[in-house]
Amino acid sequence: MKYFIPAWVVRAAETRAQGGSVNAAADAAGKTANRLLHWIRGHKRQWFAALQSARRETRDAACDEAIAMLRKQLRDKEAKSIYQAAASLSKTFKSNQVKQPGAARPSPDDDPLREWMNAVPSGVTNRVDLHIQASEEESRAAALAGDASSDQH
Repeated sequence: MKYFIPAWVVRAAETRAQGGSVNAAADAAGKTANRLLHWIRGHKRQWFAALQSARRETRDAACDEAIAMLRKQLRDKEAKSIYQAAASLSKTFKSNQVKQPGAARPSPDDDPLREWMNAVPSGVTNRVDLHIQASEEESRAAALAGDASSDQH
């Protein structure tokens, strides 16, 4: 059921959803803190509806900002940064559905990160491949250096 929620209450709810105090919410609404609290006590359902809506909008806005930052990080030159950004993005877009007992498990093919990784043809070398190759070469060189030092003793 939809309730009429005055615009000043919506402003107060938005301020509270963004972490503002009751006094800050009252200031944003142009009312006193006592007036806001009195309205909330008399209209609990409307208040919580407005507050939940404001929280959803605040979370969506924060998510949009985080995704923009992660997309910038995807263009970074460090492979670790690229992987972390891709992993974070894949978790963000992963379905948050409640699992029912006996429900089918999601396919690993539904993972956006996996889709992104599979989109690169196998014969194409990319920055991640070059980083892995360099890492493997360092490991081999360290193993050879370790063998050489044990031969000298």
